[in-house]
Amino acid sequence: MNRRALLIASFISISLAKTQSTFAAQLPSLKPTRLGQTIIWRNRKYTSIKSGKKLVWNRGVPLAPSSVKPIPTPSTASTQSAAPRPIFKTVVEIFLCNSDEIKNGETKIFYPKDSAARGKGFVVTRTSKDLKIFDVVCTHSGCSVEMGKVQLTCFCHMSVFNNETGAPESGPAQLALKNYESKEDSGQVLVIDSF
Repeated sequence: MNRRALLIASFISISLAKTQSTFAAQLPSLKPTRLGQTIIWRNRKYTSIKSGKKLVWNRGVPLAPSSVKPIPTPSTASTQSAAPRPIFKTVVEIFLCNSDEIKNGETKIFYPKDSAARGKGFVVTRTSKDLKIFDVVCTHSGCSVEMGKVQLTCFCHMSVFNNETGAPESGPAQLALKNYESKEDSGQVLVIDSF
């Protein structure tokens, strides 16, 4: 009887250990560096919180879908081969904000609620000439940039980017933030993305 009880207890402790490690594997592996820091990972938005004296990620909030307009466009594949199959890219226009939400000289970060956008965040800056839209993903290690006083800052390794050009100004990042085409239509700011 003791052998059976020991076997059952071992089975339960192994099952619990597997469940805990499975749950831990579903959280971002990046360690939070400050309270309130947010990141997007696997289509969920995580915020750092205090657990005792340590900073940890919360359980994350799923990014909800919203309206998207897919526009299939043919690629520039060669038409001289015998029987080429056309390759299509899906181009989508994603609603970010109303035009009056972003004033001249202002920079804001938006996380559209859209499954086709794969949980992407976008930095929008209105200059005197036009709108500039960049990806929020730092080109150094993939963390999210946040709006500082004037520049965009990645607090993971302190890379700083220009909010009007996306170019790196200091820190380890060497490449500019990815730039997106934008469109203003009927008082709405749209970003054009493809996948």
